[in-house]
Amino acid sequence: MSDWSLVEQIVDEALLLSVEDQNAFIKDRCKGDSQLENDVRDFLKSIQQSSDLFDSAANTKQFAYKNALNEKSRNSAKLIGTEIDKYKIVDLISHGGMGTVFLAERNDGLYNQTVALKLIRHGMETPENICRFEKEREILAGLNHPNIAKLIDGGVTDFGLPYLVMEFIDGKPIDTYCDDNKLTVKQRIKLFTGVCKAVQYAHNNLVIHRDLKPDNIFIDANGHIKILDFGVAKLIENQFETKENRTDLSREAVTPAYAAPEQISGETVTTSTDTYSLGILLYKLLSGITPFDFSNYSKLTTRSRQNIVQMLPPKPSDRFNQISVHDQQIISENRSTTISKLFNSLRGDLDAIILKALEKKSTDRYQTIDNLVDDLTKYLVKLPVSVYQNNFMYRAKKFIHRNYKLASATAALVLLSLTFGFYHTNRVTEERNIAQDEALKTAEVSSLLFDLFEANDPDQSLGETVTAQELLEKGLSRAEKLVEQPDLQSQMFRVIGKVYLKMGNLPKAEELINNSVQIYNRLYGIDHPETALAIADQASVNSAFGNYSRAESLYEYSLNILSNHSGSYMNQYTNAISEHAYVLRRQGKYSEAEDAFRKNYDLLKSQHGELHPKTLAALNGVGVTRFNRGKYEEAEKIIREVLDKRIEVFGETHPDIAESKNSLGALLMNIGVFDQAEKLFEDAFFLRNRILGSDHPKTLLTLNNLALMQRDQGKFDLSMSTFERVLRLKEARFGTESIASAITYFSFGELYLMTDEFETANSYFQKALPVFEKLLGKEHSFSARTKMNLGFSYLLSKDLQKANKLIVEGYEQVIQIHPEISLERAIANHQYGMLKLNQGQFEIASDHLNKSLSALKSIERSESARRKIVLNDIQRLNQLASAN
Repeated sequence: MSDWSLVEQIVDEALLLSVEDQNAFIKDRCKGDSQLENDVRDFLKSIQQSSDLFDSAANTKQFAYKNALNEKSRNSAKLIGTEIDKYKIVDLISHGGMGTVFLAERNDGLYNQTVALKLIRHGMETPENICRFEKEREILAGLNHPNIAKLIDGGVTDFGLPYLVMEFIDGKPIDTYCDDNKLTVKQRIKLFTGVCKAVQYAHNNLVIHRDLKPDNIFIDANGHIKILDFGVAKLIENQFETKENRTDLSREAVTPAYAAPEQISGETVTTSTDTYSLGILLYKLLSGITPFDFSNYSKLTTRSRQNIVQMLPPKPSDRFNQISVHDQQIISENRSTTISKLFNSLRGDLDAIILKALEKKSTDRYQTIDNLVDDLTKYLVKLPVSVYQNNFMYRAKKFIHRNYKLASATAALVLLSLTFGFYHTNRVTEERNIAQDEALKTAEVSSLLFDLFEANDPDQSLGETVTAQELLEKGLSRAEKLVEQPDLQSQMFRVIGKVYLKMGNLPKAEELINNSVQIYNRLYGIDHPETALAIADQASVNSAFGNYSRAESLYEYSLNILSNHSGSYMNQYTNAISEHAYVLRRQGKYSEAEDAFRKNYDLLKSQHGELHPKTLAALNGVGVTRFNRGKYEEAEKIIREVLDKRIEVFGETHPDIAESKNSLGALLMNIGVFDQAEKLFEDAFFLRNRILGSDHPKTLLTLNNLALMQRDQGKFDLSMSTFERVLRLKEARFGTESIASAITYFSFGELYLMTDEFETANSYFQKALPVFEKLLGKEHSFSARTKMNLGFSYLLSKDLQKANKLIVEGYEQVIQIHPEISLERAIANHQYGMLKLNQGQFEIASDHLNKSLSALKSIERSESARRKIVLNDIQRLNQLASAN
């Protein structure tokens, strides 16, 4: 018996020919296969003899086809209720050209799971089909995308048929889903672009689907897309596929309405084949019909082949205009619009985009799915689409319309700025100082936006009704429409992203700056200086999140490129050096950080002079790094010098003044000058809270420092209240697994150690340690000191074994990082000494406790709560030693 599908296909084509032409056609198609020829002639004869029972050959064919399907269904129904491996067949889902898909349930008792089980059907288990089945499993196993149905299991049944087990999608075909939910044209386009992105993912993984159609694209109740059935998919790297193989594939599982010309003619199938099928799908989703009518046939006919390969498809708007008014009404209502509005929506850009995807030559279509998505995105925001790139009048019209809006928006910005000046004249001096820094920027649009937002409290009202946040959102909305001007768009994304970064909105900053990097990379390549600048901004975002290691690698990559263009990009180059130095310092790489700050200071001083804001910022970085290295006198001298010069340049109310006062306050706090430190922290907090907002990272840093100072003065109740406030704001802003929150856990834990609440202290150290180790590394100072603090809390709780391991490990790291005369080393010596005291090793304990006291006396200018604790512990040691 010949292959039924091939017999049916030949008969389909023969029925469209005259009786005189049928004989020669059958001989040619059967190519000497006498069995096949006999079966074809018998089937054709039975149809011709049945002409009195049916109105047409088409109806005859449909009748025979339905009978065949009924036979398949009867055979498949026999499997319902049976088990295949650990899966029980529950129901029939569908028949395919090669296999049958069943609803099944896992029944091995481990867990409940409903799945789709695909089984090759009897009569189709040829070596070629089994090979295809195995290939489908191989392809699915290599695809891991939320919008592609996942492969769960696979194997061979007891009766020798291969099967696949896939996730069951309880949904509807995409066209049915859209109609049932009456999605608008724009909503359908947005859903369709989600399908495109999943197909592009498959292409990126060297897989072509080759059978994209509504029945293979399901949407679940939550609106999630799932692409199904990779049964005829092809691996792109299969370069040895022959013309004969391709022709065979074209004969079997393609769906006529969605098949590309090359699939029909047996030419090479490429990713553009999927582009064509997606073009048909978009045609159907938007216009409600397909370009060619295959409703009377389920298989390919000579006419349908000619249509697909040769006939140009009509425009969707024209095709829609040709159907009955009744059908137009139904289609329009399913798109929540009227007939005329739908027709007008299809005309123009959508007609052009869809016909571009449906070009007969694959090389004339969109060359990637992403290109198709780009044009659809442009359509949604009313920008020119690439199909009309050589049409001057079209592009000119779009350009004028777009820039008219931009001009209007720019005028609105200027007006708002003037309004702000009118209502806020009492802040002119302060905001002028901030604007001076931003006036150094060269890009005209960038300067406008950046000056505006640097100069104002992000939450401060501009004029009577518009806030800075609202104005920023408007700017972003305009930037998103600059798809046709990618260079300007990427610049705007960068600038607005940096403003969001300064406002402390890190997720939005990350999104925009990542978009900027992608655009620059596409325009110029990864090694271009403009791309490098955007990568440096990515590093800044990672730094703000506390991902210092990632930030360091991004800065290094950026600087490596910018160093070859430092003449043209000197300002940006020095900015990147400064930020790189900061992340080095935050990671405890103090020597490298100081070298970078000093290099930057020398560059900036030679370029701009010693009073330039950036020169002063670099010098402040040197001072803070000297402070971190325990060189307190040198650090204090440098930081005070920077503060005095900043006051000379800016006056008393500039953000850089707040930075200097915070840095100097931290140093003075560490050396016990609490009265001066308190005043500096209060000033810095007032400025940062006013300019940046109450939950900005820098504002919270200063507030954390205030809590530390209160703690070290012995004001434990006040310190606890301040820490609680800081922690609440940090966790809300950054989450619990951030460096910012972990630093407060660390500091809060130390407070509880000082107040002998060891269990609570332990809990905070246990929260902080994994965050530090994950984000900063196990060798970082914070990781080592947190480990020691955790060990010390165990020591005070009399768990000597746990205490010994943690304190010894942490101590060995701290002495590698911090010098003998440093606060960190003093605290480490105290904790190590107390461990040895509890172990009865009094001489070692005495040595370390006295080293701690000596360091504190050298560092501190007045007695702190820390020093009192060390003195008390030395007295206790002396009493124990004399008693023994």
